[in-house]
Amino acid sequence: YRNTKILDLFNHLNNAGCNVEIYDPWVDQKEVKKDHNINIAGSLKEKYYDAVIFAVAHKEFKELSGENIKKFCQDNHVIFDIKHQLDPEMVDGRL
Repeated sequence: YRNTKILDLFNHLNNAGCNVEIYDPWVDQKEVKKDHNINIAGSLKEKYYDAVIFAVAHKEFKELSGENIKKFCQDNHVIFDIKHQLDPEMVDGRL
């Protein structure tokens, strides 16, 4: 987490007034809290998110189907895939 642009993205969205939640099953939640004062979500909430940004190339995320992703989203949502890991038909944009 120390050498990632995820923190920059988090800070930018947070400073813009977005309610940002990070989920990453690979990071040590306590370490991120201690080092950056950021809480990492232990799980995802169904029908909760307005936007989902895939910013890491973990196999757990790549293996998700469109329907599995959308179950976590509000009816009106956007999905971005920064790492180009998901099927292009599943996402609204890529950077």
